[in-house]
This record gives sequence, structure tokens and C-alpha cells, in this order.
Amino acid sequence: GSSISTRNYNFHTSQYYTVSVAPRDMFIGHSTSISGRDRSNNTGRNKTISGQTDVFVGGLQDNGNMFQVDNGDRSTSAIDVSGGDGAASMFSQDINNKYFVQNYVYNRSIEVWNLNTSPATNFQIFSEDASNGDFINVQALDSKYGVIYSNYESGGQNQVAAFVEWDDFKAADQNTNASQIILRNGALSSNVSAMTVYNNSDSSSSTLYIGTEGGQLLKVEDANSYTSTTTGGVTTLTSDAKWTRLTGNDFLGSISDIEFGKSDQEIFVTFHNYGVNNIFYSSDGGANWSSKDGDLPNLPVRAILQNPLIEDEIMGRKTFESMPKALPNRTNVIITRNRNYTADNAIVVQSLDDALKISKKDSQPFIIGGGEIYKMAMSIADRIELTRVHADFEGDTFFPEIQLSEWKEVKIDKRKKDENHNYDFTFIRYDKI
Repeated sequence: GSSISTRNYNFHTSQYYTVSVAPRDMFIGHSTSISGRDRSNNTGRNKTISGQTDVFVGGLQDNGNMFQVDNGDRSTSAIDVSGGDGAASMFSQDINNKYFVQNYVYNRSIEVWNLNTSPATNFQIFSEDASNGDFINVQALDSKYGVIYSNYESGGQNQVAAFVEWDDFKAADQNTNASQIILRNGALSSNVSAMTVYNNSDSSSSTLYIGTEGGQLLKVEDANSYTSTTTGGVTTLTSDAKWTRLTGNDFLGSISDIEFGKSDQEIFVTFHNYGVNNIFYSSDGGANWSSKDGDLPNLPVRAILQNPLIEDEIMGRKTFESMPKALPNRTNVIITRNRNYTADNAIVVQSLDDALKISKKDSQPFIIGGGEIYKMAMSIADRIELTRVHADFEGDTFFPEIQLSEWKEVKIDKRKKDENHNYDFTFIRYDKI
């Protein structure tokens, strides 16, 4: 015991309140760095972010906001980029506007690290000495419209603060509070316990979903819309949001999570209480709800994620017969001219139109071959998920030529060969123009 040294390496002893992950291709063609403190030795340290890599930030109890970057699939160290208690952390999902949000307790310090610059720059979004909201506060980020939603319960008034007009990162705004809209409604009758943003690709304003400790579920459309008035030199932003109650008749307890399936018609809601139904699902945008607890034990549920494998798969007969069996956890639809053809665990049709009718309840059915089926589907498809293997092979079936006047490459993910893959390969996503 005469000599004691630290051994705080390669393991965590801290509690994460939140974790947020950057899109994996956010930093392709871009390099930046961020400064913080290495808590293992309490020294200043920088992290560099560049290229296609995994980046995440987490808010920790008593240990600030920890920022980590992938280290070649090896052990990764973190730096604290805030100090104090970490709380809500949220990464932009817009690859063209690179930043993350970090928080201290209540609404006392909301900050954003702007990663568009090199090095990264820190912006104040909101700062106050009061105790509005909760100690570890609930927030949501709409990175499409640049809005931070934050529980702002104050003196018994249940409300949400929406911070707007900050994501252009003007130097003059770096150390000032962002513009604020207060969202209030009589339907918000208890403290906010969960918030989630949902935006369709063609949406023109922000839509916020709010869950409360009293079990209310509320949809707030045009949540970032406001009317601006100036009196005596003071400008006030008044909310123009539209509120809708979506609370199910059997909701009981405190809502812990709100998630979506393939559209905002499919909503999942969870509760973190004992002795109640903890999982509910709606297929019609919240008009009707069904309990999905099944055989789940009597325990609180913190969050939910839909199984991403449950999809409709449309394929030709030859493609189906090339597989050992029907693909599990999804509907297999086979197209063949043979009206007498049958297959286990699959639906057989005679045309692509018939296959699409079978899959009409699936907002995103997948067409997986073969060559003739791909040719028929090119005119109606809106997305191509292509895997390009970097090697030469002989073959007799080919994917149709992709006309770049009709298709735009929107995502590329390059992978190197490894113990599970004999060749380099690339995932490429094309969206129809």
C-alpha cells in the first residue's frame, strides 16, 4: 500500500443518462477536432473526427458529457466536453449540418458544439440560474428545422420551451440565448416525461410528440411556428402550434418512450411502471391502440425498437429456389408464370402488380430479384439498396443499368474484406430524382 496508482482504463464505472449517435457518413470528406478533458488523468485532450467513422456523445451522472470517436474497432477512450452533470445529449441527423447538443441540469446550460468548423466551436443556446424543468431534463431535437424542445415546467405550469433560429451558427450569437417559443395547452395536464420528433420527407414544419407522467400522449403540429410581436423594444414569439390528444383509453402510468414504425401511422408508446400494461401500438396514427405486452414480465419498460426485419420481400421463382428456405420474420411473395407452383411459407402470384397488392399494407416492400423482376420494377421503385463487391465474377443474370439522369447516389458505405468477407465491398443507396 505504499504506492497507489490509477487503473481507470478500458472500463466504465459511470451511469449514462443518454447516448446519441452521429450518422456514420456525416464526416465523409470533412475533418474537425474537439477539445475536452481526459478524466483518467484530468488533462486537456483533443479528439479528431474524419471520414466514415462512429461518433457518439453521452450525458453521464457527475461526469459531464463524454465524446467518443471510433478507434479502428479497438478500445476507445472518451473526453469530457462539458464538466459537471451530463444530461440530454442529441446529435444532428442532418449530415450537411454537423453538431451535437449537450446539457447540464434543468435548463441551466444548453450548449451546442458546431462541428462544421475546424476546430469545433461551442455555442450557448440557453443559460439561466432557475430550476425550470427536471434535474435531468427531457429534450428532443429536430435537426431538420433546427429546434431544441425542452421540458420547461415552471411553478406548476406544464410547458415546453422550443429554442429556434440558432443552427446557422452566426458568430454574433455564440454567447447569447437563442430565441424561445413557449408551448402551452390545457391538454398538457402533467409534467413532460418523453418527447419525440417526427417529420415526413415532405413535411413543411416540425411535429412534436409529447408523453407525460400522467399518461397523456399529445401530438403538436407546427411546433416551430410562431407569431413575432415587438412592444417597447422587446420581441415576443407566440406559438402557432396545433395540439391533438392521442391518449389511449387504457393508458395508465408515466410514458417513457414514443417511437415510430415505417410512418407516423405506426406509433409505439411505453410506460415505466409496475402493475400496468407497458407497451401500446397504434397502426392508425393514434386513433386506436392495442396492448403489446404479451408474455413480458411485470416490469417497467424504458424504451422500444421495432424489429427492422419484418418486411415484405418480393422475388422471382428462381431467386426463391436459390435460397435454402423462405426468409424468416417477413412475408415472402414469389412471382412466377406457373399457376401450379407452390412453396412453403410463401405467397405465389403471377405478376408484379399482384405482388404489390399483397404488400399494400407494407409502406416499403423490398424487391430482391432476379434480373427480370428488377427490370420490371425499375420504373416504380423509388430507392435502390445496392451492394457492389469489388471483384470480377462470371454470371448470367445482371442488374439493370442505373441511369444517373434518373437516380441520385445519396449514401455510400465502403467496407474492407475481413474474416467474414473475402472481398472489399460497398453499400450504395440511390434515390429516384
